[in-house]
Amino acid sequence: AFVVAIPLEFGVNAIVIEGGKDKKTIRVLREAMFSDIPSGSIGENMRRLGELGFTDLGTSYHPGQAVTRRDLAVILMRLKEGSVPGTQRQLGDVTADDPALPYISRALELGYFSVENNFFSPDTPLKRGEAMGILDKFAGLTMPAGNLAKKPYTDVPLDGQYSREIAVALQAGLLV
Repeated sequence: AFVVAIPLEFGVNAIVIEGGKDKKTIRVLREAMFSDIPSGSIGENMRRLGELGFTDLGTSYHPGQAVTRRDLAVILMRLKEGSVPGTQRQLGDVTADDPALPYISRALELGYFSVENNFFSPDTPLKRGEAMGILDKFAGLTMPAGNLAKKPYTDVPLDGQYSREIAVALQAGLLV
């Protein structure tokens, strides 16, 4: 890992990250100033994520609110692919002019999320188990065949919803 500081003009410059055959370009949109983020290292990190386009910019970030399905779809697709041009899926609860629709469509295409009766439920907060299932898929982790031999945590039943996803995330080191 390395750190480099480069002066940038917001809206003009882009950051290009290259590694082997992979190349990712992230346009620096504008300076992020959230009125509800404290100063210090956590606040600086959140502002940097906003400046790089990983979080939506506005005057408030709402750090105490839960992450929604829309939020995670946008964050994961921006991390994986930067901008997401292409086909937009028509969903019963995401409007065609929603800026998150291309990211949601791509996340659905890659199988990270599921829909029920063509409804994505974009504003639904994620349960920890559901989030682990999505992150397992994003990280390329595979589910074990058969039943679990051991509970991943004392409060997670062997046959419970998301038990396998939680066990895989724990085994991969995504959880402690």
